[in-house]
Amino acid sequence: MALTRRQFLAGAGVTLAAAASPGLYAWGPGRLHLTLVRHDVFIPDLPPAFHNFTIAQLSDFHFGPIDETSLVEHAVAVVNSLNPNLVALTGDFITADHDDNTNNLKNATDCAAVLSKLKAPLRYASLGNHDTADPEGVTSALEDQGLIVLRDKFIPLDLRGDRIWLSGISDSLFQHPNLNTAIPPTEKNPVVLLGHEPDFADKLIQFCAATQRRCDLFLTGHTHGGQINIPVITRYVLPRHGQKYIQGPFQLGSTLLYVNRGLGTIHLPLRFNAPPEITLFTLKA
Repeated sequence: MALTRRQFLAGAGVTLAAAASPGLYAWGPGRLHLTLVRHDVFIPDLPPAFHNFTIAQLSDFHFGPIDETSLVEHAVAVVNSLNPNLVALTGDFITADHDDNTNNLKNATDCAAVLSKLKAPLRYASLGNHDTADPEGVTSALEDQGLIVLRDKFIPLDLRGDRIWLSGISDSLFQHPNLNTAIPPTEKNPVVLLGHEPDFADKLIQFCAATQRRCDLFLTGHTHGGQINIPVITRYVLPRHGQKYIQGPFQLGSTLLYVNRGLGTIHLPLRFNAPPEITLFTLKA
């Protein structure tokens, strides 16, 4: 019988906790050991006004059975100290409760209240697979706090007469992203895309090649970096649509895919060799 992700995380978690491994990020202070990862993103035709434009990414908050409030509050404080131009929130604001939707709305509201403390002038989001338990409720909770959700749409970002595009897609695990409406029908200006599941990048690349469109930076999460990241073993229990690209940057032609390890957890409040992450991108010409 195949091992499920839940069974693997539970079994490995008990073993690692008992061993008190130094790579363990679990209950208590270790859960707040955030990793700040910085990346320069080089775009040859980046408009001059966007040189050194910064984007902070947070992902996978998972408000629900596991209390992630302190961790996310800490992440918000760190992001505010970085003074980014834009904050990108790439999904799974809740851990889905398929039995009681009132829990989904409460958790989305609680998460949005914490994220509302982000001080960046631009704050945008995409939804994840857990958010599809109540996509309208999650969207409303976020937008009530001034956090704009992009679902299969794009908007211009204008700065001192220059322009780039910011796009967002629907969850690709339980929904069907519409790239025709999400990606601008032009190759003229750079495109930053917010999503959730990293393995969707392959379809994105094919779409851009077939339609002569572009995506310069694709920001995702979903995998938690494996959450309990044991070489060789973990890849067999990664979530669907997150089994090829697990964490970090991947240059796919002219598109840079980035997989953020996220903040929260599912099944157990525990991580191993996959610490919670804040990513700061700096656009460079």
